[in-house]
Amino acid sequence: PPPPPPPPPPPPHFQAEDGIRDTSRGLVGSEMCIRDSPLRGLRPIFIVAMAGLWILFPAAFDSVAQQTIHHELEVEILHDAKTLRGIDTIRLPEGVSRLRAAFRPGVRILAVEGATHTYRDGVLHLNLETADPSPKSVVLRYEGVFDDPFEAEPFSIDNPGQGVMGTITQDAAFFLAGSGWYPVILEDTSETFWVSVTAPKGIYAVMEGRLETHADDAEKSLSTWSVSRPSGPLAMFAGRYVVNERMHDKVRIATYFFAANAGLATRYLDAVQRHIGRYEALHGPYPVDKFAVVENFFPTGYGFPSYTLLGSRVLRLPFIPDTSLRHEVAHCWWGNGVFVDAAGGNWCEGLTTYVADYLSKEE
Repeated sequence: PPPPPPPPPPPPHFQAEDGIRDTSRGLVGSEMCIRDSPLRGLRPIFIVAMAGLWILFPAAFDSVAQQTIHHELEVEILHDAKTLRGIDTIRLPEGVSRLRAAFRPGVRILAVEGATHTYRDGVLHLNLETADPSPKSVVLRYEGVFDDPFEAEPFSIDNPGQGVMGTITQDAAFFLAGSGWYPVILEDTSETFWVSVTAPKGIYAVMEGRLETHADDAEKSLSTWSVSRPSGPLAMFAGRYVVNERMHDKVRIATYFFAANAGLATRYLDAVQRHIGRYEALHGPYPVDKFAVVENFFPTGYGFPSYTLLGSRVLRLPFIPDTSLRHEVAHCWWGNGVFVDAAGGNWCEGLTTYVADYLSKEE
């Protein structure tokens, strides 16, 4: 008989970049999201286009480096059409002569005010040459369909969100940071945001930053957020949520749950408040404006700066508030507060795992 086949090669060692920040999605590594995930290293098409432009056009960064661009972003989610329509008024600092903004491929540019432009391969090239050196603004009007397929009840919950970047349903919406739901500036510059999201009545949006308002009129709901220190490109989620909240000193703690799980709110609010208090004693003041636990309409376990996005089935697991949730709160200090340089190793995940998992056993 022929000799037996050789044994399979050993699995690869844990890599420094495993579990660190995934900028195309706005995630930070954890046992709940991207550590050792096949998603690592993948990027949506427009992000790949960005990387090429950074190499081909380095001079485009010169005029805006170390200056701040401010976005006044108004978006409307049209659930029946699975469409997002946006107006981004971009306030520019002095001396900006050109700018590039990346969108999701297939997004239609409806109008550009304040600059001449060309649009190709999902990237809008803006020419801002003017004799007037004073600060100026550009207004971009656009719309796009977001309909990535997803499994609401997958056979396996091992990374069920793979490949889902942006999708809109009848009662909810899901936009990861790399989905192209707003124009991502390619120049190396700091940015601030004022974001207002209009949706059918009872559908509220959640994202990084400080909540300014959730408001309703006869037919629509408005969610407004300000982001003064974004950690990178922004993700945004919306749903027909029951919102519960309380204050922990100056920190807003909130749950955004669908009606079927709204009864879990007090348990999660208590747990978040307990975890923040424990880590403030250990690490110092909580570094961001809020912590929110947000329910998703398909299985996920993602951690973002100042909130976590959990699928309905995950949310109902009885051990989550005292285990995985604690891990995500700890990431607000390590990974979402202090970032990780991949070249130096993944110290963040080790420290977070210790203070969330091992330290709990010692206590």
